[in-house]
Amino acid sequence: MLITKYVEKIKKIVQNEKKIFLIFLATGTIFFLIGCAYGIFGSGNFILERNLPGNGSNSWQVILKNHGERECHELELSEKTYTQEELEQAFEDGFSYIRKKLLTNNNSLQEIREDVEIVWSIPDTSLRVSWEFEDESVLDMEGVVYNDDFVDEQKVNHLKATLSYEDEEREVKKSKVYTLVICPKLRNEGQAKIYQAWKKMISIENDTKNQAQVSMPGKIGETKIAKKGTKNPFFLVTALCIFVALLWILRRLEEEKIAMEQRKKEAKLLYPDIIWQFVLLIEAGHTVPMAWKKIVEDYYKKREGMTEAKRYVYEQMATSARAMELGVSYDQVFRDFANTMRLKSYSKLMTLFSQTITKGSKNMLQILKEEENQAFFERLEEAKRLGEEADTKLLLPMGLMLLNILLLLMIPAYMQFVS
Repeated sequence: MLITKYVEKIKKIVQNEKKIFLIFLATGTIFFLIGCAYGIFGSGNFILERNLPGNGSNSWQVILKNHGERECHELELSEKTYTQEELEQAFEDGFSYIRKKLLTNNNSLQEIREDVEIVWSIPDTSLRVSWEFEDESVLDMEGVVYNDDFVDEQKVNHLKATLSYEDEEREVKKSKVYTLVICPKLRNEGQAKIYQAWKKMISIENDTKNQAQVSMPGKIGETKIAKKGTKNPFFLVTALCIFVALLWILRRLEEEKIAMEQRKKEAKLLYPDIIWQFVLLIEAGHTVPMAWKKIVEDYYKKREGMTEAKRYVYEQMATSARAMELGVSYDQVFRDFANTMRLKSYSKLMTLFSQTITKGSKNMLQILKEEENQAFFERLEEAKRLGEEADTKLLLPMGLMLLNILLLLMIPAYMQFVS
């Protein structure tokens, strides 16, 4: 059903576009007939491209057919050879390329102060280069310029470059002479003094060839000299001291962080007691500052003769009490205390005290009682959590003990079984 539907659509399109369809049909038929004739009578001539000079030979796969036989062969084409005009242009371009490489970092051939580059072939061509040097003591075949000892003198050196091209039928050579003027190296004041010190060291080496060890000076003129790889032991000790100091500082910071965490845990556990004390004292008629100072006094009385560590939260309350005595505003004292403790519960309590001092609050005692109940509940939850943490920490020692017991039981049994 679906196929019939598509056939009907195709018929309708052909009927509506009959002329275009006939054109496509005629064109296809013509090319089909040409293809058949091409396959029967051959394809005529075809083009194989050679590589350009300097790119080497290339190969092509060709198929030969005759009377039902079919063979495939690989035809290798050598690279294209130059015509006479192309060869002249290649020689001209080659000499320009040689001159450019001779310059390298120099301004001109009449002012050679740095090493040059000697080329032995011209890229992307079949041209090869051969050289003749006038004086290799000034410029060698590696392109090294020996002008270290030049002061004011200049030396003219001639180089003869010969370009050669060879194919199966001919061999062509063409030469050109380049005139190079070798000038002294350009050195600033520091480089000149370093070079003089270097020459002095070479002189010392030549004068002490019969010695097993050579003593070189640590300074020649204004030039400081040191053996590479030699390290200053004082710098090493200094670096070690700095490293140890950094480690010590990091350790102290870590210890302080751990101590602060312990203080915060202790302060959270003591929070219900502090709330309870404030409730009792305020119910007895004390104001918040009076209750604060009374709690601090009771703490100092209890601490006398005690060997246990100081209570961080009470010590901070004592500091705040002294600030109150010095005339610091209560609001500022409460804010400083909250910033020091950095605990949500104490910040909430200090906010309540601050509002009571500045604005007054009839419900403060009721709020404190509710806060006391909430604090004791949270303390119970914290105790449960600490108990769970302690149980978790005991798992590893208990596991090790169990492993030891198993080993004590299994090893004798195994030894008895083996024997």
